[in-house]
Parts: sequence; C-alpha cells; structure tokens
Amino acid sequence: MNETGVGLSALPEGWEVKTLGEVTDIFKGGTPKRNVERYFHGNIAWAIPTDITRLNGALYIDDTETHISEEALGKSSARLLPAGTVLLTSRATIGKVAITKVPIATNQGFANFLCKEEIVNVFLAYYLRSITDLLISLGRGTTFLEVTKQTLLNVEIPLPPLPEQHRIVAKIEELFTKLDAGINELHNAQSQLKRYRQSVLKAAFEGKLTEAWRAEHQDEIEPATVIEGDLPDGWTWVTAGKIAQKIHYGYTESATNDPIGPKFLRITDIQNNSVNWDSVPYCRIDEGKQQQYLLKENDLVFARTGATVGKSFLIQGSIPDAVFASYLIRIVLEKEINPKFVYTFFQSQFYWLQIHQGKVGSLQPNVNAKILSQITLPLPPFSEQQAIVSEVESRLSVADAVEKTVTAELKRAEQLRQSILKKAFSGKLVPQDPNDEPASALIERIKTQEGIVF
Repeated sequence: MNETGVGLSALPEGWEVKTLGEVTDIFKGGTPKRNVERYFHGNIAWAIPTDITRLNGALYIDDTETHISEEALGKSSARLLPAGTVLLTSRATIGKVAITKVPIATNQGFANFLCKEEIVNVFLAYYLRSITDLLISLGRGTTFLEVTKQTLLNVEIPLPPLPEQHRIVAKIEELFTKLDAGINELHNAQSQLKRYRQSVLKAAFEGKLTEAWRAEHQDEIEPATVIEGDLPDGWTWVTAGKIAQKIHYGYTESATNDPIGPKFLRITDIQNNSVNWDSVPYCRIDEGKQQQYLLKENDLVFARTGATVGKSFLIQGSIPDAVFASYLIRIVLEKEINPKFVYTFFQSQFYWLQIHQGKVGSLQPNVNAKILSQITLPLPPFSEQQAIVSEVESRLSVADAVEKTVTAELKRAEQLRQSILKKAFSGKLVPQDPNDEPASALIERIKTQEGIVF
C-alpha cells in the first residue's frame, strides 16, 4: 500500500492504477475580501465546508448559504466551477465530498476536481469517500490540518474501464439506497425512543405512573404540605431552592495531569451521563477550601454555561477525592428528598422548558444559581418519590436496551457502507465484462485524439 494510495496490487484485468493528477484537473478555491460588503450580494453560489457537512451524507449540492458577485469572483482566487465538479473539503475538516449540480465557487478550504474523459465524476466522488481516513492522514499543518493540491495530485486511484465505472456506480447507489432506507428506520426508532422517554417522565411527574401505588399505600403516605396546583393528593409544588441545603458554584483553578491535589471535575469530563474518573485531571487547592468543594455521593452538579448548559449529573457510587470546577453548579439536597427523584425530574421537559426560559446571554447562554434555585418541580411524599424512581427506571431500562441495539445497528450499517466501497474499488462489487475497452486503451485513445505526445 502506497502512502498516497490504497491496496491496488491485485486489480482485475483491464483496470489501471492512475493518480488523481492524471485523470482530473484540481483547482483550489478562494475568498473575496470580507470587508467589501457588495462582494457578498451576488447570485454565484459560493461554498464553504459547512455547506458540505450540512448535507448529512447526501452526494449532491445545488445551493449554498452564501452567494458572491461576479466582481468578487474576478477580484479573488475563487473560480467558477461547472456543474458536475467534485468538491472535497481539504482543510480543517478533511474528506467531505459532494458533486455540484450548479455552477459554483468555493473558498480555499476545498480541492475541486474536474474529471477528464476517462473517469466518471460519481465514481471519483465515491472513491474519495472510501479513502477518507487516508486523506485525513495526509493532512499537514500547525494551526489546522490541510491536504495540499500537490499531495492530492499524487494520490493513486484504481481505474476500471468506463462502462464498468458506470456499473459500479449503479450498484453502489442501489445498495446505498437500501442501506439508507434501513438507516432511516433506525433513526425513526431513535426518535420514537426519545418520545417514549419523555412520555414516561411526563406521566411520572403528573402522578400517573404511581396511581396504583398510591391506592395501595394511601394509609401509609405522609403528605407534603399542599399548596396551589393541579397535582395528586399529597403532592406539592416546590422550588429547587426550597429542597436544597446549598446551591453554589465550583472552584476556580487550572487543571493539571500532575497528581498535586484532588480530582478536578469539569463540564467536559461528563460524557453520556458518566464520568471516567481515571481521565479526570487534578488541581491545587488549600485543605480548607477542599472541604468546601469536595464532592459527595448524591450531589447534583449542573453545567451552567456552554453548549451543554442545564445538563445535570448525579454523583453516585465510590468516587475519588474530587472537587468541581467553576463552570458547574452543585445542589446539595435536604435529607428527606430522594436525589434520584430530583435528578429524574431534571431529565424531563417540565425542567427543560424552565431552563430554556431562564437562560441569559446570547453568545454564551448560561444559567446561574439564582435561576436554578427557582426551578419549580412537583414533590410527592418521600415514599412515593422512591416508587416513581423505580417505575421510571424499570421502563427506561427497556428503552436503554433498545437504544443500545439501535446504536450498534447504525454502527454496523456504516461499516457495511465502507465494505461496499472497498469491494467496489477492488473490482469485487460487479462482474467484469471482457467486451469492455480496457482503461489503458481508453487513456491511450484519448491521448491520441488530443494530440498528446507520450
């Protein structure tokens, strides 16, 4: 395997190994001066990498978010590319591929391929998608990675006869259509699971999940103080501040991998509702302050800013000595409150609606301790809190198991997609036709027609 190619040593008869520079013309893009406003009020589609990533895997692009003028095109290194050009993101985000359906220009984050007669543009596009990992590995740079035009010119490509290229493309698209249909069903299942989870939580905090439980235990229930609100008997509305011993921000310090103090839990350490404590860094903190910020079992911590604002995490089980960072807020609950009940409520739409209404700031929305303390939740008697937790966990454990299966199937589908591409470009996806003109003969004929000396 060449560092700029794939395993091409055992190709079928009639195939050729060529470089991208031999079968395409490659053009980079450019950006008009941003401070000239009129440049960005034209009718020429001008692509940036996010225009490709937002296609979500679709192969064709027919418009862009930004359009530039002909003047802008003439006064920049951008060039107008014809419909059918293969676009490859080549900087920062490397390896996203699309074919333009309309004349288009791009910024310098692209390498753009105009196919010569001996290669089909869709064949090239699928090939580039099949070598995404290779292309990423070829990226170089300090500020951001980029795979250069010169590097791309030398990337090898297996080239079958032209009719076989068309058969390969047709077979890929046939198989991908079936695969995409299955993937859509899996995504629909994920959406249904999400709705199911929220319906379970809604029923839980309306008291519907435990109607039978209340009927069986009505003589044992010690009601909470009743205030106004359409709730089951014995329930009450409370704010988070009323059921908390303390709500406070975390500790401000720099994290380090050197074990100079306790673990230092940050927002980024909480992933998929879990923490890998082995990877959590440390921080330096005075012993007196450490006691103030030391995490304990059943503490609730919240992300108060950033993309995950409002997300919560319940500290459970055996944890190392750890304090929490300043971008987190901790709630220490009163003893008669079940922490799992409150944490479960914080996954519901009743909670998230209040968080979205309470967020402040536009560029970096955040939730402060005051807003968090005013979150309102329905509170049943303590014994019913535990019953609700049990009912919710029982139902959601089934949903979690299904979710794991769906996730595994989605991963398998993507592996199958890569397997299809691998077979396609090793000559194993469609049968060869001995009547096809070999790729080498086609190339030589084209050279002769163009008067190329070789």
